[in-house]
Amino acid sequence: RKAEIEAKRQGPYQLNDSLYVTNWLVLGYFPYPPDKAGLGIDFLQGVGAEPRHVPNDDVETATGAGGTARWRPYSSPGNEVDVFDVKHLNLGIDAAELHFVVYAACWLAADKDTECELRMSTLDDDWRMYRDHEPIGDYSPVRGPPDTNGPRVRLEKGLHLVLVKVAGTKLPPWAGHRGVFTFSLRVTDPSGGRPQGITVWN
Repeated sequence: RKAEIEAKRQGPYQLNDSLYVTNWLVLGYFPYPPDKAGLGIDFLQGVGAEPRHVPNDDVETATGAGGTARWRPYSSPGNEVDVFDVKHLNLGIDAAELHFVVYAACWLAADKDTECELRMSTLDDDWRMYRDHEPIGDYSPVRGPPDTNGPRVRLEKGLHLVLVKVAGTKLPPWAGHRGVFTFSLRVTDPSGGRPQGITVWN
């Protein structure tokens, strides 16, 4: 089973010129009640739960939005992923009136043991990151400016799963929907430069 999942991965891809991951698997969307914290609800409970889940397109999960969803690849044209541009999420304009969660995943391949910083950013949404099924922590954009949130990790030689969960909140009517629910992941060495020998799979 593991070999089948690994055989479906696409790559390797390079980090872009600005060191962002642009090749992802994306899953969603999952509405949640406005009086709840989106990060506190495990929407993958029925498919192994967040810490144990392995993204693959064979897994179908109920979204709570009246349908089901599967992991699908998405290539971002820029540094950020705008979830309203991810066609397979089937987000209508009315989705901007909802609180909802989106998951994204990739694998970082290291050709040798490498120290990296996983610099995750959102516009104004909370997020959680797992690295190799271990929760790294919950983050909020109020903790610092873009490109400063996220952990320093040691990637041993091999493939490493990065799973992120982003909890978006209802938008005011004047906000529109484009460019307001975005996320990005910039992978750097400890000095902020390009990490040597790191590629991306999805």
